[in-house]
Amino acid sequence: MLIRLALGALVALPLPIKVAAEDDAWTQLGSVDRSNLYTVALRSGKCGEGYIVKLDRSFIIIDSDSPPRRKVATVHHEVTIARADVLRIGEGTELREILFSGRSSWADVLASHVGPREPLMVALKSGRQMEAVPAATSAADLTLKSRGKQIVVPKIDISRVLYVRYKPLSVNYRWFAQEASIFALLSPKTWQYALKINAMISVLLYDSAMPEEDSLVGCPPR
Repeated sequence: MLIRLALGALVALPLPIKVAAEDDAWTQLGSVDRSNLYTVALRSGKCGEGYIVKLDRSFIIIDSDSPPRRKVATVHHEVTIARADVLRIGEGTELREILFSGRSSWADVLASHVGPREPLMVALKSGRQMEAVPAATSAADLTLKSRGKQIVVPKIDISRVLYVRYKPLSVNYRWFAQEASIFALLSPKTWQYALKINAMISVLLYDSAMPEEDSLVGCPPR
């Protein structure tokens, strides 16, 4: 995304990030921008695309109508999905751009595409937490790169792994950043994201206390 490239030129404050509680991983979806399209993969193997209308502790409602067209209620376009049926929610049409995972998966940890500004948060069974970028991954361990050093962490010692990522930017802001990138530097939103002020969400990828599911997540051909 253009904004991520712009933010790389800014000096960001190294703010601490707490590991989210299990419910937080779901409730954080309530704070993502609702003008964006999201893809929901279900445990049944089906997928749906739409805009978030409502989020509750036990369900999510998505609408296939884009927000500008929603001048009146369009109940016939709304779909209510139970949280228990959700396998993954992705940004746009890409399940790879993960916003929520309804499973514990070491395969998802191995496939995560993190960077210096969107790291992994690794909680150990000892109680220690590390925020770092993986230098290497395997079925048995993670090699984390932190402060110029590499640390090998065995999977057996890991309690939870979360992907700490930026919230999706709104459609309007992305258009603004593309068409007027110089002026985007003056936007409060740019500095909010540069300083990571209410700009991040934590996506739980792996939890050793949950059954592990490592099957491939995808959507059937349209």
